[in-house]
Amino acid sequence: MDRFVTFDQATGRLCCEAGMLLKEIFDKVLPQNWFLPVTTPGTQYVTVGGAKWNA
Repeated sequence: MDRFVTFDQATGRLCCEAGMLLKEIFDKVLPQNWFLPVTTPGTQYVTVGGAKWNA
């Protein structure tokens, strides 16, 4: 439950399982000039499933 499913580099759309750490997402998307379009928590060591998202 902690894997990437898909990532579209053209649109920035990412699909992953709930156990992914934000750090792992940042490691994949930042080098491609993408960032999460939501307010992120104060740590990168939280999972997608455990984060509270404010869009």
